[in-house]
Amino acid sequence: MGNKGVFVKGDPRAGRPKGCKNKRTRAFEDFLRQAGENPELHASLLRRLIAGRAAHVESLMARDALGDPAQKHQVQGEIVIRWQQS
Repeated sequence: MGNKGVFVKGDPRAGRPKGCKNKRTRAFEDFLRQAGENPELHASLLRRLIAGRAAHVESLMARDALGDPAQKHQVQGEIVIRWQQS
């Protein structure tokens, strides 16, 4: 019998093309774009983000719209490299 009509993993004919967003994502992005263009909502969200009172989802939306803040890591210490001859 076999699996007629079933794609195997990695088959290039299966699924959406890489980078293609689903309809729900596009609709949500359109909603966020329209909300971001509302000056009253934008000012209110900015006040709550600065005060640390924004809901978690609002913080995620701002991060997605503006990008992650730069994170710097400082490493201190000494690096020792030992070579072993065989």
